[in-house]
Amino acid sequence: MLNKRKSVKREILTNIKSVSILIIVIILLYNGWSITKLLNSELTDELAWAIDFGVYNAVLGILYSAIHYHYLKNKILIKTELLNKKDESNSITLDNEQPESIILKIYIEGKKRHIPENIKVVFPHWVDIQLKPQRYIKEERNTVLIDVNYLIDNRNTIESTNKITIDLIRVTDETNKENVKPWHELVYLD
Repeated sequence: MLNKRKSVKREILTNIKSVSILIIVIILLYNGWSITKLLNSELTDELAWAIDFGVYNAVLGILYSAIHYHYLKNKILIKTELLNKKDESNSITLDNEQPESIILKIYIEGKKRHIPENIKVVFPHWVDIQLKPQRYIKEERNTVLIDVNYLIDNRNTIESTNKITIDLIRVTDETNKENVKPWHELVYLD
């Protein structure tokens, strides 16, 4: 579901970018900003309009991509992934009374100045978690709070992958057929 949501969001943003570039190009051409007229070329109005439209569209697309690149370059990316420890797949099923060992994989990339203080990973209410005591991890009922500063080194630009082993235990007698899907949020200093 999360991948579908991300792909729909990406598609919507792409369409918004295309429509906004189209509107800006039409406004420029409507107000008489013509590159072919500046070059004093003897073209028909339709051909001049088509060339101007293509050039403006390309220039604005490149400008948008450059701004977007600089925005992503300065943004922190933190991604969590839950993997079954046995086969390192993302399919985790709790159907017996034995604890299931999983790996919480944390990927961090970006500039250190934008780093949050903690990552809060919340598991479903019907799961109990057990961790080996670590000084950078705090555990509550079904929540894990991870100190990000412990996971990264002292460089300005970070690219780090960390793995934490967690045991999951089903706490209800009912059989839960749904997948164990945690969600995470970033906790910044106030």
